[in-house]
Amino acid sequence: MEDYIPWLLTLNVFMNPTEIYRTWVEVSFDALRSNLAWIRHRVGQRVKILAVVKADAYGHGLPQIAGALMHGGVDIFGVATLNEALGVRAVGAGWPILLLGSSLPAEVETAVRHNVMPTISSLDEARRFQREAARQKKTLAVHVKVDTGMGRLGFWHEEAVKPIRRIAAMSNLRLQGIYTHFPSAEDDAAFSLEQVEKFRAVVRQAGVRILL
Repeated sequence: MEDYIPWLLTLNVFMNPTEIYRTWVEVSFDALRSNLAWIRHRVGQRVKILAVVKADAYGHGLPQIAGALMHGGVDIFGVATLNEALGVRAVGAGWPILLLGSSLPAEVETAVRHNVMPTISSLDEARRFQREAARQKKTLAVHVKVDTGMGRLGFWHEEAVKPIRRIAAMSNLRLQGIYTHFPSAEDDAAFSLEQVEKFRAVVRQAGVRILL
């Protein structure tokens, strides 16, 4: 029996992966744009359509999918990380990009420089973006997330009104949107409707004007 070194054999396998894939997905850009056109027909021209392309467009290829949607007339792109936002920005310079995840302090300067709209979930986060936008002599569009039951990011709905008003008053931030997250919209209609009412109450009490 020939001698062998197990770890070296394992290393060789991982360093030389096969490039012959047995499974793949073929995406029709025409079908994708047709689906977008159908959604546009349903919601009308006044409603903005946001396409979420996080996680490499859910594994379908961010540059390709984002490019097809740009040609199809999507209004805004949603991403989870700043790197994903820069990937969309590399495809098209003019499209608004909403960063759905939180921003690290080290990412603020880059986000402002590339006009990436952050999701604001705390006043500390808002202040960081306010300071950096002022330093760059910009007015940055931001969105505020309200937690109505998801239990993740966002201002808790019972405590959200005052922070939203303070953010809306910051001189170098433009409050462009307020949103919430439905964790079980497909399975629990009653809970989702409760979230809708909580969200509407926050927006009504905050009394802010959303500048799209």
